[in-house]
Amino acid sequence: MFERAGRLGFPLSLPGAAGRASDVVAVRFDQLTDVLATLTGTVAHQSARSAAELAVHRLRGVKGVANSIIVAPDVSAGDVKAKIEEALARSAAIDAGRITVTVRDRVVVLTGTVRSVAERDDAERAARAALGVARVDDRLTVAR
Repeated sequence: MFERAGRLGFPLSLPGAAGRASDVVAVRFDQLTDVLATLTGTVAHQSARSAAELAVHRLRGVKGVANSIIVAPDVSAGDVKAKIEEALARSAAIDAGRITVTVRDRVVVLTGTVRSVAERDDAERAARAALGVARVDDRLTVAR
C-alpha cells in the first residue's frame, strides 16, 4: 500500500498466461469518503483488464471503478492470425477452409462464407478470444 496527498493505492497482480509473467496494474483511490478506484497500467489481454476491474469493484466500500488499463499484448500480427486460424480449425462447428483471416494493427477482419449465423458467431468469438485482438471486423456472409 502507498499513501500520498489523500490518495491510497496498491499494485494488483493478475495471473499470467502459461509461460508469461503476470500483469501488474496500479489501483488508486482518490476520494476516501466516496471511494472511486482508478486502474492504470498495461495488460496483455482484455480478460486481464476485465478481471482487474471486477476484483477491485468487489472490494468493500468501492462505489465505482474507472478502468484506464491499456490492453497491449506483445504479439505479432502473424502470430495472432495463426492462433485464430488454429482455433477455427479446431472447432467442429466451423468450416475453417471457407474463412479468411487478416490482421492489421490488432484489428482482425474475417471474410468468406459460413453456413449459419451460429457459425458466424462462433468464428467471431474465436477471433475475439485471441491474444492481441483489439477489434473484430466481421465481414462473413451467411449462405442462403
